[in-house]
Amino acid sequence: LTATGILNANARGYLGGYGPGAGVTSRGGGGYGGAGSPATGDGHIRGPAYGEADEPWQPGSGGGTSGEGVNGAGGGAVRIHATGTVTVDGQITVNGQNGSGTSRPGGSGGGVWITCHTFHGAEIGAIQAHGGNGTTRAGDGGGGRIAIHYNPAAQAALAKPVPDMMFSIRPGTRNITLYPQEMGTLYLPDTLFLSVPLDAQRFWHTHLVIGELTQWTPPELLMDHCVVRFPEGFNLDVDGDLILQNGARLELHAAPTNALSGEFGARLDVGGDIQLENDSWLDIFAHPTNGAVVGLYSAGDVTIDANSGIDAAARGFRHFYGTGRATSGYGAGSYGGLGGRNPGPIYGCPVFAVDPGSCGGTRIRGSGPVSGFGGGAIRLMVGGNLHVDGTLTADGGSGVSHGGGGGSGGSVFVVCQRITGTGTVRANGGPQGHSTGGHGGGGRVAVWYRMPLSRVEQHLASRDKSGFTVHEQQPSSFAGTVEANALQTGDYPGEHGTVRFCTLTGSLIMLR
Repeated sequence: LTATGILNANARGYLGGYGPGAGVTSRGGGGYGGAGSPATGDGHIRGPAYGEADEPWQPGSGGGTSGEGVNGAGGGAVRIHATGTVTVDGQITVNGQNGSGTSRPGGSGGGVWITCHTFHGAEIGAIQAHGGNGTTRAGDGGGGRIAIHYNPAAQAALAKPVPDMMFSIRPGTRNITLYPQEMGTLYLPDTLFLSVPLDAQRFWHTHLVIGELTQWTPPELLMDHCVVRFPEGFNLDVDGDLILQNGARLELHAAPTNALSGEFGARLDVGGDIQLENDSWLDIFAHPTNGAVVGLYSAGDVTIDANSGIDAAARGFRHFYGTGRATSGYGAGSYGGLGGRNPGPIYGCPVFAVDPGSCGGTRIRGSGPVSGFGGGAIRLMVGGNLHVDGTLTADGGSGVSHGGGGGSGGSVFVVCQRITGTGTVRANGGPQGHSTGGHGGGGRVAVWYRMPLSRVEQHLASRDKSGFTVHEQQPSSFAGTVEANALQTGDYPGEHGTVRFCTLTGSLIMLR
């Protein structure tokens, strides 16, 4: 495919209302590699993901359950099988269609499946499987699926083994909902294409699936203007520094674990420093029904600039789950503080703020629940200093309209030698979706400072509260905001959660 060549299968998949990932409700966005987004007021129900990352032979699905010709069609399917080299200097596009008219959802991206001996692509080359946009109040389509099967040994032997081209599997971009549309998948047989800086939108909203790999250990990792998700339960071990800059996002999801084992559902281990710069984010997801969390470790310092951060908002227990889930349809979730209107119980411990937040009530409207998800869990262990000018958030999710209660705030547990900066650390409860629902209770925040990581892990393993001093006032070195609040307005206010600061009792001499 030369630089001016285009292989176009846009909107040539399932029509609106059809396909395995059709939008479930009449206005829900279509799904394929990632789920679509729900329509405004339709709760959490949207077109589901389907198919396999390594064999995307199916086309994308249309938006909604009816409306052929006005609801967006899914992207088509392209299958290329070559015994030699496949070169993509032009474009292969299997994008979903936008909805047309009032309240019409978008279709999902389609599928591209390429098998070859070696693969090449110039900087102007691109393979796209974008989701389509919905119109007002309707959902967007999820991203599609792309799979590139090359011979790893032959590819690695090339003079230029890593192509410069773009892989883009982003979902639709218009619909801003509480439960957003998801990116699609990119399958690669190994990590060869990741051996250069991930820059210039090389991987743009791509859920990377790399063979059977569950762990990757690069010497260092620079992400610049790329958005990447790793599979559930993936462990990323960076020997040196991790730097995210210029709009980069790294998404990590916990797999379910045995709660008694104390194991993380996924881990990010960095042997050097972590730097988040210029609107760059770590997106952290607890397991939505099991409650397992992602562990974040840095042996060095962590620096987060003013418009960057770690985001676990509404990424805790989803509807019907969590120890503090509401006991009625209109209720709100609890964790560090009680939610408004028939809340579930408070749970956890102020100094061991390590649990995800709980969902709001059980109310169903139409096809789906309308309660807010609980806030997630940020577990950040820093061997050096933590500087936060940006945001660490584990806020609870908002209820949807028509009586949805808010989810509780989640948890932020930070360990460092010294915390500085002017940013925000928060685990606030989610708001009600309507005046009949309750506001979510506040979560829990605990900052342990001037402690060696080994000592902290001993306390965590045993839940031993002895040997350290607990403060309710933040250290003078941090000039920012730390909170775990709940909204106090209306008939069903939530209660504030807990904020604690812990240091070792007595003197500590540390040599670094």
